[in-house]
Amino acid sequence: MSGEVVLADPMPPLFQQLAGDRFDVRPLENATEADRKATVGIVAYSHPIVDGSVMDSCPGLKVISNHGVGVDHIDVEAATQRRIPVGNTPGCLDASTADMTMALILSVARNVVVGDHFARGPEFTHYDPSILIGQEVTGSTLGIVGMGRIGAEVARRARAFNMKILYHNRSRRPETESELDVEYRSLKDLLAESDFVSLNCPLTDSTTG
Repeated sequence: MSGEVVLADPMPPLFQQLAGDRFDVRPLENATEADRKATVGIVAYSHPIVDGSVMDSCPGLKVISNHGVGVDHIDVEAATQRRIPVGNTPGCLDASTADMTMALILSVARNVVVGDHFARGPEFTHYDPSILIGQEVTGSTLGIVGMGRIGAEVARRARAFNMKILYHNRSRRPETESELDVEYRSLKDLLAESDFVSLNCPLTDSTTG
């Protein structure tokens, strides 16, 4: 071991293997004073709060690495003031998040979870085609709030269901409108016209409330 410590919340064994002999990986929660003094990096795996007080408790801290894209659990402003770089992984989960978005839309529209519980429960005694029909996804209208990387991936998948796609963004994206055949709407109009709404925007003061 080098004597340098990396603090991390519970991580898969692979991370421990990758760290190898370079760092001594210790748990972020309940880290000792000695561990914090020797800490050069923090890995935020399951979104622990990393604020200014945590940073100040690690006087040798050189970097904060986030396992994922969103950094709302890390006080980036405090890190900037202390000249500590914060890393994340933009782009790596775009497709996965869009896949899950469509899975949730289909699940809600077609009562997948409710139907599964019903079919496994004592109430299910015979097949009745008139119950739990749900709502047609094909040909319905999807409203996407936030036409960034993930929003665009959701739109690409929604096109396969022949959905009409509306979007709202801080600024219009004419090239995206042309490429993905999507239409811009004000937020009010999007909510009024959409059968389903997908929120694909970051958690900030302007998007909260």
